[in-house]
Amino acid sequence: MIEALLTGFKTKVDASQGAGTFYLSIGGRWYDTEAPENAVFPFAVIYALPTFQDYTFDTVSYIVPITVNLFSKERANTEIDDIFGKLKTLFYPAGGADWTQLEISGYTEIMLKPEFANRFRLDDIWQYTVEFTCRILED
Repeated sequence: MIEALLTGFKTKVDASQGAGTFYLSIGGRWYDTEAPENAVFPFAVIYALPTFQDYTFDTVSYIVPITVNLFSKERANTEIDDIFGKLKTLFYPAGGADWTQLEISGYTEIMLKPEFANRFRLDDIWQYTVEFTCRILED
């Protein structure tokens, strides 16, 4: 399930390869769990935390916390803010809704909810940590 979810994220990012997209803002450098030691900046890393079940009446759903970390070495925060803005365009719900939908085969419903985002600078590297909650119903 986690592999399918991470693949779904990556597929959505890879499909957004147009001018001014999240994919281009990170130069296509989108890593699972951790980046290579000498990764070229900017880049993004996604990882999923352990899954737990949620029971509602006769429905069982799976809750998966997802973290996306964005990294930039530019001195000013302009680049990291731009990357975050493009991530929001891709994965944040439109029109003030709480959840957005992901399409992944084998699952009835995959809903994604942004929880929080935090920008900070550490050792001359800007980082945005973006947390999502993902709710999954299997077919």
